[in-house]
Amino acid sequence: MMDPVICLLFIDTTTAFINRRVPIIRSQPRRPGVIDRFAGLCCDLLPSLYGACVVLATGEDAKGTLDIQAWNDVYEQVKDWKLQIPLRMMAILTSNERTIFLTQAYAYRLVTLLILHQARYSADLHCKVRAEYTEQILSHMERCLLLVGEPPPHTLLPIFVAAMDLSTQIKGNRALQVLQSCRGASYYPYTRRLYGMCSEFWSQRDAGGSSDWLTYLDQFHPLNIPI
Repeated sequence: MMDPVICLLFIDTTTAFINRRVPIIRSQPRRPGVIDRFAGLCCDLLPSLYGACVVLATGEDAKGTLDIQAWNDVYEQVKDWKLQIPLRMMAILTSNERTIFLTQAYAYRLVTLLILHQARYSADLHCKVRAEYTEQILSHMERCLLLVGEPPPHTLLPIFVAAMDLSTQIKGNRALQVLQSCRGASYYPYTRRLYGMCSEFWSQRDAGGSSDWLTYLDQFHPLNIPI
C-alpha cells in the first residue's frame, strides 16, 4: 500500500529524531503488519520513535539533562519491538522484497537504539553496546547489498549514523562504501555532503576533538538527511 500520511509521518519523525526535536504530528498505532512502500515495515515502530523524539527534545530543552526514567521506558520499548508480519503478506512478497523490508525495519530499530544510547553515554568513545548496534546496522546492510545488489531505499539515516559512530576513519570507510552503493549516490549531491561531514568529524576527533557526534551535528541544525 502507499499511504501519503505514513510517508509524511515517516519523514517528519525520522528528521525530528536526528535533530532532537518533537515531530509536528504524533504517530498513532496502526494495525500490525502494515507494509508501506516508503516506510516499509517501520509503521509499527513510529509511535515508539515519536516517544524517543520527545525524550531527546526534552533533554535539549533541559540543556542536556535527560529524564532517565523516560529514557529507560522508551529505550526498552524500542529494544523489545518485534516485527509483526502476517503470513499472507510474506507469501506474496518476493525474496528480494522480504530482504529489503526486513533490513529497513531492523536498521531503523537499531539506529533508534544507537542514537538514544549516544545521547545518554556520549562520553564513552569505546562503548561496546553502541559498537554492537553499529555493527548490526552495517551487517544487515551488507547482507542486503550482497543478496539484492543495493541497500534498502530510504535508509541513508541509519547508514550515516553508523558511519559517524565508527571509531576510526578506516572503519568508517566501510560504512561509506555502503552509502555509495545506495541508489543514486553517484549523482545526488547530498551523498557527497554526508561523506564530507563524516570525514570532517573523524579528522577533528582523531586530532583530539570531541567524540560526541550528536553535538557535532548540532551545528548543521536543522539537519535534513534524505532518507
